[in-house]
Formats: sequence, C-alpha cells, structure tokens
Amino acid sequence: MALIYAIVPRKRGTGTCYVGCTARALAQRAREHVAASRRFPRRAVYRFVARQGGWGRVRFTVLETMPGASRRAMLDRESFYIARMGTLNS
Repeated sequence: MALIYAIVPRKRGTGTCYVGCTARALAQRAREHVAASRRFPRRAVYRFVARQGGWGRVRFTVLETMPGASRRAMLDRESFYIARMGTLNS
C-alpha cells in the first residue's frame, strides 16, 4: 500500500514539515530515515530533526493512503502536499 506521510514536530507551532511517500510500511520507512540521518546529516530533513531535538521530538503522520497506486500517482500526490504545506522538500 502506498502512503504519503509527513515528518512533523511533536510540539506544534513551527509550521515546517517534510513530506514523503513510500510503498513500504511506515515503520520501515522511519527506520530507513533514522539510518540515513547518520550517513547524510546535512540533508535539510535531518537538520530539521536535529534542531527539534532528535527523532524522539518528531513524529511520522500519514497524510493519505493509496491502495494499489502506481509510483507516478504516489509522486503526484506527494507533490500536491509539498505544494500545499510549508515543507523542507526542495
């Protein structure tokens, strides 16, 4: 199942988030982000997590589920959310 998700601060009010998409389970994608943050700490999303105080201070939120969606459809919806929300995505 395809998911569109956001990484958002647990504390409200920053107005910033990261939007992503995955065809894997959200818990697996979260683990991949944690591992990638060690390899690529300068990426905007991982600097954002560090500024929040680490992975315990952010949460993964499902924005939309897309059963049976194609990769193209998933990326289109991800782009939709990036355009509508204040995101770190470039």
